Amino acid sequence: MLLIVALFTWVPIWAIDGSGTSANPYQITSAEDLAWFGQNATNKYGKLMNDIDFSTYSASNDWSSISNFSGTLDGDGHTISNFNHGRGEGARYTLFESVISGGKITNLVLSSPWAFYQDNYCSVLVRFNAGTISNVLVDGADVECGNYHFKSGLVGQNNGTIEDCAVVNTTLVNRYNRIDKTLAGLVGENKGTISRCFTYNITLKNLSDGNKSSSFCISNRFFSNLVEFVFLK
Repeated sequence: MLLIVALFTWVPIWAIDGSGTSANPYQITSAEDLAWFGQNATNKYGKLMNDIDFSTYSASNDWSSISNFSGTLDGDGHTISNFNHGRGEGARYTLFESVISGGKITNLVLSSPWAFYQDNYCSVLVRFNAGTISNVLVDGADVECGNYHFKSGLVGQNNGTIEDCAVVNTTLVNRYNRIDKTLAGLVGENKGTISRCFTYNITLKNLSDGNKSSSFCISNRFFSNLVEFVFLK
């Protein structure tokens, strides 16, 4: 009788250092690492180990916005630059679609991101936040949206906590219709708490007629707390 024994070694689809604990977080070094972490690391910890330039992202124009994020992403002061995926009519691309209760994004810089979302609550970092976002800077963003409401530089709709964040040198664009009251520098619609945040040099633009105006608005619609905010001119 011939007995054949096969030995198999399981190899993960995407290899990433770390174990996902607070003491040993996943070590994120590329856009591909970030994509894997966001989609697979439920309730886990991740930490950026270096700056990430999305212009070299191998899955260009195919970024899947991270949904229902419940982990902790610590940018460790590093920068994510040139996030600009999903251009085109009907596109729906932000870095995170949603951060749920318990999720946290902190200590991060977004430099020159571009977001286009054909729906309400268009933003750069998170469309719907129910977690905590802290110490995040958005610098030089271009946020474009069609005839929809609540466009902003950081979060579309906030139901959680945003603290010590800023949006600067950013343009919010209506592609097809007039500039309206639902554009804001930081948050489109706030139902949570915003603390110690500021905006600076925010431009509102209408592509159809070229109208521009400046706004220092933190959020255009409030249902909850706004404390200790700063407007810079």
